[in-house]
Amino acid sequence: MGMKTLYTCFIMFFVLILGTSSIQAGDSIDIKHQFVPLGLPFKVELYTITSGFGNRIHPVTKKKKMHTGIDIRLIPNATILSTMEGTVKVVRMGHKDYGNYVVIENGLGFSTLYAHLSQILIYQGKHIYKNELIGLAGRTGNATGVHLHYEIRVNNLLVDPLPFIKTVL
Repeated sequence: MGMKTLYTCFIMFFVLILGTSSIQAGDSIDIKHQFVPLGLPFKVELYTITSGFGNRIHPVTKKKKMHTGIDIRLIPNATILSTMEGTVKVVRMGHKDYGNYVVIENGLGFSTLYAHLSQILIYQGKHIYKNELIGLAGRTGNATGVHLHYEIRVNNLLVDPLPFIKTVL
């Protein structure tokens, strides 16, 4: 097991089992905290999680399909923020499903995807910090309304983003 994998497992243990309340200011883990995708990817107070992670009936196609992230209803053009520090690996406009989307990777096994953006305000290759503005919520691609589709991958495996968000709720 490599150091990256070991570190990722260690972080996942704290996030999913113990929660962030176990991490105190000044702990050595605090230095790397910005590299774990914790928290909400926006600052607005009014939002609704409209679709969770896992199998569901797709609202447009009406077919059973794996939902690879969570959908969060937001007001049009709500600011979308990075949930971790990393590098912008993908900026794509006009994807038939995701619409306009961004992927951020941190080099420690975590990646985050932000889809259906009305505007993308960053560029591929940019180093980005936690809570930095990346775009605006929209209804691009295969969407029934304004929302953010948010995904987290750990070592290229899809994981439910909700536990990462709930650590701050």
